[in-house]
Amino acid sequence: MYWADQLVLVGTEQAEPPQQLDVKPLIPKTTDGTNWSAWMITLPTRATGSVSSWLSQFGIAVEERRSRTRILTPAVEYGPDGTPHFYLGDPLAVIPSKQATAMVAESHATISATQLERRAPTSTTAYAVTAIETGTVYLRTDAKRDIIRFEVVNESSVPMDDFTPVWSVLYGDNRILPFTTHHANSRTTPVKIVSEIHHLRFQATAHHSSGRKDQLQSGSALDVADWLAAHSATAESLTIDAGNLGHVRIELPESPTSHTDEANVEFPARLTWETTYAIAADSASDPTVPHWRVRKQDASPKRRKGPFMLVEW
Repeated sequence: MYWADQLVLVGTEQAEPPQQLDVKPLIPKTTDGTNWSAWMITLPTRATGSVSSWLSQFGIAVEERRSRTRILTPAVEYGPDGTPHFYLGDPLAVIPSKQATAMVAESHATISATQLERRAPTSTTAYAVTAIETGTVYLRTDAKRDIIRFEVVNESSVPMDDFTPVWSVLYGDNRILPFTTHHANSRTTPVKIVSEIHHLRFQATAHHSSGRKDQLQSGSALDVADWLAAHSATAESLTIDAGNLGHVRIELPESPTSHTDEANVEFPARLTWETTYAIAADSASDPTVPHWRVRKQDASPKRRKGPFMLVEW
C-alpha cells in the first residue's frame, strides 16, 4: 500500500483505529452472535511511526508513492517511436520526481547536473532545461527508474506542411483553416464545418456595421451552419470560434441595403399643418383631440432644420 491510500478495517469494537487517522465508521454487522464493526481509513500522506507500528500488526507495509519526472512543455512533434521532439534553444519546464535529490541532463557531447532543493510534500517546483545541441537527450534523476528520453531538433527539420487541423470550414469551393480570414464574394454561399472531433462545440458571431454583435454561445457544427445562414444576409462579417483550436473569420461583401444614400433623400422645406398632424396623431385615439401642442416660443421661422416642427409631448 501507499501513503494517502484508503482501506477498510473490519473487527470487533476493541480493534478501533488510532485517533490520529482519518476514520469514517461504517454500518456494523452481527454474524453468529458476534458484533462486527467496520471503519473506512484514509492513511496520512507521509509516514508516521505510530501509524506504521499499528499497521504492522496486520502485516501491512506502507511505502511512499513514487512520482516520475515530467516535462510540462508541449512537444512540437513526436517521432515514429513516440519520442517527443523539442526545438533547439527552447527552455523546457521540468518537474522532478518528489523522491529525487539530483537531476542530470545528458546529450551526445554535453552533460549538466544540478542538486535539487528540498521541497515541501505539498509544493511543486519546476526547473528550466535548455539544450545547446541537437540530438538525443536523457534527463535522469537519482530516483529509482526515473529517466526521460527526448530529441532536440532544428525548426527546419520539422515539416510544417504536414500540419492537419482537426476542423475547418468549407465555404463554396474554398477550405478555410483555423486562424485565417477569408474574403467572400457572395452572401448566399452555404457554410459547412468539418470536424474530426465528433462532439466539438463552436461559438458563432455575426458582426454588423453598426457595431452590434449577434452571438451563438455554443452549438454543434450543424447548429452553427444553420445559424450563420440566417445571419449572413445582414452581417458585415462572421466568426466561427473553437476556443484553443482556432477561429475562422469570413468577411462578407457589401450589402446593397446595408446603408442608404442620404444624398438622394429629399425632404420638403415646410410641411402643412394637416400633414404634420396626420404624421404625429395617434391612430388608435380620437383624431379630433390632439395629444401634442406646439411651443409658441419655438414655433418661429428659426425652427430646427428638418421636416418637422419642434413639439412637446
